[in-house]
Amino acid sequence: MNKHLQIHELKNRMDVLSTLELILDDCEWALPFHYKIHDPSESEETGIYYKTDDGCGEYAFVIFSKAGCIIKGFNCEHNTDTKVYENVPQSLLKFLNDPMIEKNDVTFCIWREATDTAWKIEKSKQSDTPDIITTWHATAADYINWADDYHRDDADTFDKNAVKAIKRIYAGEINEEIIAAINPTKNAKQVLNEIHKTLRSK
Repeated sequence: MNKHLQIHELKNRMDVLSTLELILDDCEWALPFHYKIHDPSESEETGIYYKTDDGCGEYAFVIFSKAGCIIKGFNCEHNTDTKVYENVPQSLLKFLNDPMIEKNDVTFCIWREATDTAWKIEKSKQSDTPDIITTWHATAADYINWADDYHRDDADTFDKNAVKAIKRIYAGEINEEIIAAINPTKNAKQVLNEIHKTLRSK
């Protein structure tokens, strides 16, 4: 985790990647980002939940709240170890109690309280730096390069119009034209409504 990455910057990145997942969820190579809000209220207890899964045995939950951000991760190639939670503040740890998260299936935990100046990480023994973090692409160019590398064929994954549209999403824009440019097979109006309902309501 980039020590200079701010919590709000990571939140924006999760929104961008979730938006792209909603647009491209009918493509086999699209990395799934699933979004969930537990409580629609604006109370201090509200957590905004994301999940990303690489499909190869590594996944992570990324949870944002007024208290900060906590990331609970699992890699099937490493042993689980709940001791990674020993130094996590209760104000963040409580968000892992939902059965959906399977709190005990953990090989790494990353967190940052709202008042902290840096991220903290604890990993199980023999665990490496989580690979899945490298898929949280910081720029449109990173995302496009990843898609091209994933396909590993002679053709670019996205045409020029799609590349421009992806850059606009990273800049914070979203509309039916952008959606259609990236994936013309989807109903752009329906996708836009879903994006506003799940991602733009907070």
